[in-house]
Amino acid sequence: MNNQYHGFYPAKILSYNAEKRTAKVTVEPITNGIQDGITATFAYPVGDDDLDTEREILEGADCYVFFDQGDPYSPVIWAYRSHGTGAVVDYRRIRQENIELYAKNNINLFAKKVLIEAPDIILKGNVTHEGNYKHTGDMTHQGDTLQVGKYTLNGSQTISGGLGVSGISNFAAMAYFPQGAVINGTPYSVHYHIGAHGNTSPPV
Repeated sequence: MNNQYHGFYPAKILSYNAEKRTAKVTVEPITNGIQDGITATFAYPVGDDDLDTEREILEGADCYVFFDQGDPYSPVIWAYRSHGTGAVVDYRRIRQENIELYAKNNINLFAKKVLIEAPDIILKGNVTHEGNYKHTGDMTHQGDTLQVGKYTLNGSQTISGGLGVSGISNFAAMAYFPQGAVINGTPYSVHYHIGAHGNTSPPV
């Protein structure tokens, strides 16, 4: 390998070393007879520092390489190759073990529909919701809740704390207040009359 090689050459990635940011590649006809290929480095896009971020590199991926200063011992992977057929249309996919997005000010998403699917979703900070809200499933709430406007409940509700209502609350089913309730400034508490016919006084 005493010749110099300039320009871009089609290659294939055989393996990837994430810690060293190197890959074994085959580059025809330069690597003919070298079964394990030769070691190549990567040329990252401007703004992608391999000390701060990583891109998913797949074994078997088709790519282009150039040789630093024409040296056949210094291949540099700089781009993936297109395949002509079988390409995915209308999707931009980002794959990585972990993905982080950092913005100094704002992150804006504009779409007709946004789907977030995960076993656990954590939101830190104040949340402002504009529009209708539909919830399916159980909900656990800790802290104070301010309800402005009409509130209609269809189903059972158990409250193990104080409840203050400064508007109209419609309960289309039984509501239980083990700690009592204040309605129009008058405190009410739960009480029962137990007699021969059982409990004759439903909870307030």
